[in-house]
Amino acid sequence: MALSDVDLHKHHHRRFVIEPWDSNQISPLGYDLRMGFVIDPATAEELYPKGLEPEEVADITIRAHQSVVVVTLERIYLTGRVIGTVHARSGISAKGVIVNSVTVDPKWNGRLLLTFCNSSDKNITIQSNKGMATLILHSVETETKNSGHKSETKQLLQDHERYSSSVSNKILTYLNEYKDTTGEKRYQKAREYTKWFRGKSYIERKLIILKHDTKWYKLSQKLSLYFLSISVLALLAIMLIPGLSSMPFISHIAKNHNILSVMVATAALALSITNKLDSNGRS
Repeated sequence: MALSDVDLHKHHHRRFVIEPWDSNQISPLGYDLRMGFVIDPATAEELYPKGLEPEEVADITIRAHQSVVVVTLERIYLTGRVIGTVHARSGISAKGVIVNSVTVDPKWNGRLLLTFCNSSDKNITIQSNKGMATLILHSVETETKNSGHKSETKQLLQDHERYSSSVSNKILTYLNEYKDTTGEKRYQKAREYTKWFRGKSYIERKLIILKHDTKWYKLSQKLSLYFLSISVLALLAIMLIPGLSSMPFISHIAKNHNILSVMVATAALALSITNKLDSNGRS
């Protein structure tokens, strides 16, 4: 089952990670990937970013009947519950650009390597900040236990039949330049959180989702704390002050102290669960 735009928002950092994440890149049924690095495989000439700042927009020209290798701007991590397929956007296809069909295996980690081929008789120009291929994510019925044979970008570059050594080395140089950046650290943190989340039991995951998605979470936590405090004080007062139980309202509570005890235990359990979720979220 393919994930819709609503599903993408819902499952990001739970079943997959895309970094950088930009809501503007979400289509009704996928995420539009952008160019991070572009190189001519025939000449090993770097076409983008070629000394430009990361936010600068450039026109990238694909010569007639020529190909370029594109490294996506986005880093992608998939858990064992998701697979991906990559498809060319209709605007690019209409110009005559063919994008190689790619399947992204479960537990993939890193950027994608795509080949763009200009099948027309004219040079075609693409802006670097535009989405150029759509990643469609599909949910699998049973979680995959094993990762693919090659589950990281650098492993693909070890295949010398895929690219020449000069092309592979330039791509590796680009990847290494981002190893210690804020974006890379943000991606690794999100990836570790997603792996931690998938390692939890079904009930624990539902409770974590309840914590993050329900606006009543903090309110229920405070109410549990208040009810627990008041109930414990009431029980202590009944036990320590004998004359207090003769009062009509207190007498009614004293006769039903077993029910009160159960309610106290329930409130204590609810408070314990929410505190555990808070501590896990901070770790």
